[in-house]
Amino acid sequence: MCLSKVRKKVDQELNQRYQNALKRWSDDPNNDELRQTERAWVAYRDAACKAEGDLYKGGTIMPSVELSCVIRLTRQRIAEITGAYLFER
Repeated sequence: MCLSKVRKKVDQELNQRYQNALKRWSDDPNNDELRQTERAWVAYRDAACKAEGDLYKGGTIMPSVELSCVIRLTRQRIAEITGAYLFER
């Protein structure tokens, strides 16, 4: 249950950073690329974490492994968006 709360929190933070990046670069023609990249990244994260969880298929730890992976990759993505799109000009 605790991991689900953490996941919700990091998902909210990612969404906020992503929305801030979209707003900041709204006049940039590459804004559509940011949207496409984010969609592709979410698909990658979900597939990668499912694969990591599947290593423990049938075990009680499987959901925890998958959630931990989602949290880890989401935190990395938050840092990537912050560094690439929300830097000080």
